Amino acid sequence: MDKKWEGGLCIPYFQAHTNTYAPTCVLREKFEQTLKLPDAVGLDIATRADCLSDETVEYLRELHERTFLTVELGLQTVHDVTAEKINRCHTYEEFLKGYEKLKGLNVCVHIINGLPGETHEMMLDTARELARIRPFMLKIHLLHIIAGTKMAEQYLAHEFELPTLEEYVEMVCDQLEILPEDTVIARVTGDGAPDTLVAPLWSKKKFVVMNEIDKELLRRNSMQGSKYFQKT
Repeated sequence: MDKKWEGGLCIPYFQAHTNTYAPTCVLREKFEQTLKLPDAVGLDIATRADCLSDETVEYLRELHERTFLTVELGLQTVHDVTAEKINRCHTYEEFLKGYEKLKGLNVCVHIINGLPGETHEMMLDTARELARIRPFMLKIHLLHIIAGTKMAEQYLAHEFELPTLEEYVEMVCDQLEILPEDTVIARVTGDGAPDTLVAPLWSKKKFVVMNEIDKELLRRNSMQGSKYFQKT
């Protein structure tokens, strides 16, 4: 931990798993140690909305007063029927309770496009809800099918389909248009590990996906927030 960071300032990111699922004394030990890194200027903590005890939230507020803190919550979808399919294990109402606990903090919400059974309109519903609650930041992902998972079995058995590149680009652009212009968009796609990715194979070309989103917005003469006030 005392080795000088090479490359400038950094925001340590507790990304994998549920990083508030421990007693606050354990969290305090780990987070405080990280903040002592020579060039750390903030902290990014990913967790679940149903794993935020009052004591932990109080500590997060303390961190917010001392550093640039972002708390990331995996929502994925506002539709409970989909959440049950993907085994999210908490409802949208429970998500909102956790989100409300973090009011005043920088919250980043994650969503996934292309979840089993979701239509274009359902994915837009998720964006509309985010436009209503106005998080500080949003990360938009696409569903990756990973080898060896139950979902891979379902996909290969043709139980659901994934969006094409063209459909995904249209979806993201439609979502961006109805989101507030001051919500930070930290991600519009993602890339799965190439050795385990079953589908969609077009997602391997991450910059192609990003460029196609830019081109579609240009074609529409549109931008993030262009329809926000029409939809809310």
